[in-house]
Amino acid sequence: MSIELLKQLHLLTREGQLNADARRKLKQIRHLLNLLRPALDDALARTADPLIVDCGAGKSYLGALVYELVLGPAGKGSLLAIEARPELSEQAAARAAQFGHERFRVATGAIGSIELPARPQVVTALHACDTATDDAIAIAIASTADHAVRASAAPPGARLAPDECRARPRARGARLQGNGDGAGRLGALGKERADPRQARATL
Repeated sequence: MSIELLKQLHLLTREGQLNADARRKLKQIRHLLNLLRPALDDALARTADPLIVDCGAGKSYLGALVYELVLGPAGKGSLLAIEARPELSEQAAARAAQFGHERFRVATGAIGSIELPARPQVVTALHACDTATDDAIAIAIASTADHAVRASAAPPGARLAPDECRARPRARGARLQGNGDGAGRLGALGKERADPRQARATL
């Protein structure tokens, strides 16, 4: 893995060393990658050209690592990072070009306004705040994604506001399964049909 990329992602200092802040960030990233890995492995095993959609991607640090560590070595699959703030999207696109991440795309705008290029196999919302998590879940349902993975931005043990809490949607052939970390997977359940707007947040 590129040392320069790790520096740009602030997982190494400018001198290429690990300090306390870099170690903290690395621990967080490893946790998020562990949440994603089963879904990514499944998508790569079952799909010729899987699409990964990262909603509320921010500077796309996680997306860059997913590409570098998973999609790049696999030689297939593409990643679409959706971010509403143009300055962050531009940074992510420039980084992808610099490091030759040819199948890494960036879309600027509200999550619900972006037209996906294909049915996604994995939809993530690991950085998303406010209603962005709900928007990502709605995209996963509407597009019949195979997996949806999201994590709360709140620290462990914190009490969440209603719009930050786990959504439990009912969708055609799918449900969102959550665990204590707030991660979920969209798993096949049959032929039930429902409107994505039925998704609701609960405490």
